[in-house]
Amino acid sequence: MDKILHLIKGLVVSFIGLVIVGAVALKLFCTYLANYNEPLGFTLGIIFGILGLIIIGYMNASRDNSEGLYHYAFYVHLILVVVLALTDLIFKQSPIYIIVREAIYFLCLQGGAYIYNKNILCHHL
Repeated sequence: MDKILHLIKGLVVSFIGLVIVGAVALKLFCTYLANYNEPLGFTLGIIFGILGLIIIGYMNASRDNSEGLYHYAFYVHLILVVVLALTDLIFKQSPIYIIVREAIYFLCLQGGAYIYNKNILCHHL
């Protein structure tokens, strides 16, 4: 039961983190900076979004390892991306775009988990 609660907590916290990253990227970079320099605003928005996803993945992996539930970040990221993809597919029109976007989300989240686990492994050697 603790593992299920851990997964639910990870999903909720990750979703809140995605909302914050998306809102900041959209509002600050894509809206504010796009009015002054559209390519710069768009590029910074994408970079901020990718870095935000990597940080969320890193934080999930660190929380999992601190609680002794190793590699649960993978399941949190997988469930989160599948749920996001399903809701997008229900309410939007282009499935190829949504699948590619969600795959990129998953890779960025797992990239953060990989960075954390690689750092932990290097410190134990």
